Amino acid sequence: MVGRRCFVVNKMLVKVVATSGLLAGFFQAPMAPPMKLGLWETTSSTTMQMPGMDMPPRSMKIRSCATAESWSKAFGQSRQNKDCTPVNEKRTATSYSFDLSCSSSKATGHVEMDFGSGSTGHGSMHMVMNAGGKEMTMDTKWESKYVGADCGSVAPGTPEILQ
Repeated sequence: MVGRRCFVVNKMLVKVVATSGLLAGFFQAPMAPPMKLGLWETTSSTTMQMPGMDMPPRSMKIRSCATAESWSKAFGQSRQNKDCTPVNEKRTATSYSFDLSCSSSKATGHVEMDFGSGSTGHGSMHMVMNAGGKEMTMDTKWESKYVGADCGSVAPGTPEILQ
C-alpha cells in the first residue's frame, strides 16, 4: 500500500514540476501567463520522509511545453478540483504562494513560485500527508528555464522526462 502511495505521489510530482509555470494560474482569475510560452526545462529535487522508511532524495529533469491553451486548461482543471482548497494566497505580477488543504487525503502543504524575469522560474512545495496510517512529508524545490518558442516533439500536457 505504501509503495502504491509513493507511486501516486511521484506521479503527482511529475505533474506539479512539469506544470510549475502553469501553477501560477491555479485558483485565481485567468490572466496572462507570467512567463514566456514555449519549451521549458525544469530540474527538481524531492525528499520524502516517513517513519520507518528510508527514502533517498530524488532528482528529476523534464521538458514541458507551455501554450496559451495549456495555460487555460490548467486553470480550468484546477477550478474543478473540489478536494483541495488554497488559502492564504499571496500574488504579485511574477510570484504566487498559497497554503493547500486537501480534505479526502488529509494532505496539507505550502507552495511558492517566482517567475521574476519571465524566462526563469523557481519554487518550492512542502506537503504533509497520510500514507498507510503514517505521516509522510514531501519537500520539492525546482528551477525552470525557458528553452525556446518551439516545443519540438514535446506536446503540451505531456512532459518529457530527461533524467
